[in-house]
Amino acid sequence: MDVQITNIKLLDTISRDDIRQRIERVADKYRQMQVQHAHVRFHEHKEKLRGTPLLQCQIRLRTNKGQAAGSGEGYGADAAFGVALDKLERNVLELKGVQADEEYRGQLLRKLGEL
Repeated sequence: MDVQITNIKLLDTISRDDIRQRIERVADKYRQMQVQHAHVRFHEHKEKLRGTPLLQCQIRLRTNKGQAAGSGEGYGADAAFGVALDKLERNVLELKGVQADEEYRGQLLRKLGEL
């Protein structure tokens, strides 16, 4: 999977490989979705807690089923990435549910049309 990371210098306790593996775990929850590109952005705010900067993380997945995104803030790269990944996971599962609902609706309409 192609993962692009912006502001790599802000990664303190997490590595590129960890980011790629955690994104793949989320994408694997929806087997029919193939991720073509993942973009992870980090942005540093001026606020600090015990020397650790407040970071914003945005994750965007471009897939064959559309786009999914998640963003979050936390003190340190790992915390910010974790919050963003949780939101991304909810959005991926919601996308999966929407697809399932559309398939069910189509099946239901076909059955009603046959009656």
